[in-house]
Amino acid sequence: MKIQFDIFFYESGKIVSCIDSEGIQDEKNLNSLLFIQEFEELISEDIAFDLQGLLVERFGSNLRNRIAHGLMGYESFFSSELIYLWWLNLHICCVYKLHYLRAIE
Repeated sequence: MKIQFDIFFYESGKIVSCIDSEGIQDEKNLNSLLFIQEFEELISEDIAFDLQGLLVERFGSNLRNRIAHGLMGYESFFSSELIYLWWLNLHICCVYKLHYLRAIE
């Protein structure tokens, strides 16, 4: 499951990569992107909180880890957590598109 939140940062001119001590440039991972202050400002504090709880927090659903490591059974893909994540992604896409359409008018 790859969710590209870096598009939000790219569109707003934010840098989503870093250079380590050896001079290698690497993209920031989802765990760090969801906790950047600018992300909350771009998408809203409530949606950022929901995504953190659904995808990366151990006290939450931790869906990214459970899906990526094959820790979920088939029936788990129809859980309320994943349905909410699907809805949240659809909401983000629709809001982003509405902002775009308003900007070009």
